[in-house]
Amino acid sequence: MKHDLTIDIPNRLVRSRIRGVLTPAAGEAVYRECVTHPDWSPHFDHLLVYEKIDLSELSTEAVQDMVQRFKALDDQYRQGITSKAATVMDSQLQAGILSFHEHISAPELVTEEAIFETMDEALVWLGRVE
Repeated sequence: MKHDLTIDIPNRLVRSRIRGVLTPAAGEAVYRECVTHPDWSPHFDHLLVYEKIDLSELSTEAVQDMVQRFKALDDQYRQGITSKAATVMDSQLQAGILSFHEHISAPELVTEEAIFETMDEALVWLGRVE
């Protein structure tokens, strides 16, 4: 999986562009890269843009595994501070699959999550307009 990370300090926004096969280990690696970046802050919101993403490896059990990995990182780095995470998907089918997985995982999520079809919709939801 390929992850391009940009941290926009003035706008308090972490931008991740992700391509490839999403697995629990790959998801954890992306999140770890964010939270260990020297410019990252738990007060920043996240914008995740999935391009040509493959979710075929994510069974319900795999998603629960990934959420537990995220929770461990949250416990270590976020110190109880919550934020928002907007996800932009390039496929309605993949967005539906991800939405289902987020729904069944919602009690474990630390951030307020939403999925969008366009970058503009995501930025408006995050309270940032470009």
